[in-house]
Amino acid sequence: MPENGWTEHEFNKIEKFASENKAHVLTIMYDDIVGSSTMTEQIGGVVFKELKESYNKTFMKIVTRNGRGDVIKPRGDGFMSVFTEPSSAVECALELQQVFNEHGKFRIRIGLDMGQVYKQGEGVLKDLIGSHANWAARAEAMSDVGHILVTRSVYNDASAWIHKSLVSWKRHGLYRLKDGEEALELFEPYNANLIKPLDKPRGTKATYCIRCGFCADEKDTFRCKICGDSGICGKCYDSHYQQCIKCRTETPSCVTSEKRKSDFQLKIWLEKEGKSSRDRNVSMDPKTGIYQYQLGDKIALHIESSEDAYVYIFNINSLGDITPLFPNRIYRNNYVKAGRIFRFPDETAGFDWELQEDETAGSDSQLQEPVEAETIKVFATKTPADMEWMKTTLSEQSDVRDIKVILKSFERMPPDEWADASCSFVVFKP
Repeated sequence: MPENGWTEHEFNKIEKFASENKAHVLTIMYDDIVGSSTMTEQIGGVVFKELKESYNKTFMKIVTRNGRGDVIKPRGDGFMSVFTEPSSAVECALELQQVFNEHGKFRIRIGLDMGQVYKQGEGVLKDLIGSHANWAARAEAMSDVGHILVTRSVYNDASAWIHKSLVSWKRHGLYRLKDGEEALELFEPYNANLIKPLDKPRGTKATYCIRCGFCADEKDTFRCKICGDSGICGKCYDSHYQQCIKCRTETPSCVTSEKRKSDFQLKIWLEKEGKSSRDRNVSMDPKTGIYQYQLGDKIALHIESSEDAYVYIFNINSLGDITPLFPNRIYRNNYVKAGRIFRFPDETAGFDWELQEDETAGSDSQLQEPVEAETIKVFATKTPADMEWMKTTLSEQSDVRDIKVILKSFERMPPDEWADASCSFVVFKP
């Protein structure tokens, strides 16, 4: 259930925990005892109270061990707890899952979310902690007895730190509990020696429309006839726009800007390492214009501008997540001369672009996808673009999967001052 407010004591407790641990980012855990009312009727209130007191002591001991977490307040039959690290929070949740599975008296469900809650000079902000608390509570509500659900932010961090021999992961996808709610992308950590993961969370499965970037129920989206995945919401579907979010069956018009034509032109293409320019398009499907590669292939992006320009390269994965690729901290010089072919990465970059499986695949078979789809979007400008504005916008709107977040930065320029181009590729397993 959403958090409607905090008592001064509860808020001060969170602020003290964050301050003592010098933590600007906190992971929030919500748990709930499933079936407590039925249990009380069966064994009586007095016995249930005694068992609950024992449960509370065990729970608090596990959460607060080594100062990794703290219990902030009771919440129904469970608690709200906070942790300094998402990996510690997931390890704690797994331990609670194991202890209470073996205990046999209480079965709990758990939800976690994380995010920045502390701002320098202002301390912990109630609005921020409230948002992440609500998302943790919704993850818990969509979980089931004996299971743990976490949001993508928790998964991204925790999965990189917890050894794969200690935890398995299942990606459930986008779900919402109630109509009108923003969907959460849910992952499930579990001990494969103890339980099997959920078939699916409680609630309604959803997907992001690759055109408008907003979330729609899966039943309201059109499915790709090639791979069977959802991709386009009903409001955005028309006979001229039939593109799959997963295999990118059609030309990626979702990343095409609406700028007026000008003499400023930009061409881009991909080449597999070792291929000559004469054979650079041999990996392209002539029907779709989509490049096709295998895991392990090394590729390079080639750019040719009709004007002296500064180039900016972005990657858009099959979920619509946007990642700036170039310029970056290591590879800063993004100025290219007109008519000269610029290669990314070039021989001075110090790294290769090797196609690897998405890290979200982890070690669990549920995350192994037969196809990975990526889109490369390139912009060229006659004067340097406002990258700080763009980074801030992407950060503030990271939950909006829409290329228009980037386009806004460039569309403020006159049409003859910038150009853009895009290409897509799919990666198959050998």
